[in-house]
Amino acid sequence: MGAGSSVRRETRIPASPDQVRRVLLDFAAWPEWNTSMIISVIEPKKKDPASDLRAGDALKSDLHGTIVYPVVVENSPEKLAWRASFHGIVVAHHSFEFRPDPDSHYLEGRPGTIFVDEESVSGLLSFMFRSGWSQRMALEGRADKFLDELVARVQVVTSLN
Repeated sequence: MGAGSSVRRETRIPASPDQVRRVLLDFAAWPEWNTSMIISVIEPKKKDPASDLRAGDALKSDLHGTIVYPVVVENSPEKLAWRASFHGIVVAHHSFEFRPDPDSHYLEGRPGTIFVDEESVSGLLSFMFRSGWSQRMALEGRADKFLDELVARVQVVTSLN
């Protein structure tokens, strides 16, 4: 087995952790704002809302034509995490954390969120995700773009409420 590698991104979002989580878990709306990947729930069939996901539930992830089938390992108010294997040669653990921002005074009394997006890759081909490799750069680019798009979507959704 190859040594693992991980990409971690963290950002502040001017909305409560619950608001950020609701936007993230609205998989049906992802095509409206997310250009990185599309997620759908496949087991149990069409679970709605996605906030009801439990450990063991299956998802389908489409990363521009590369299809993987992650399995949820945690879905709590603080974290959504899943694990996916690509033919057993690459195993990815992806998590999203929703933390109250203790320094949200910049939001004029409104709650804020520290959002953490992390993907850890292990397995035989995990070396391709080490620093300097194209797969690593692609993963970092997707993570950065995803965060930008999520922040923008949360701002749109929360301004409508």
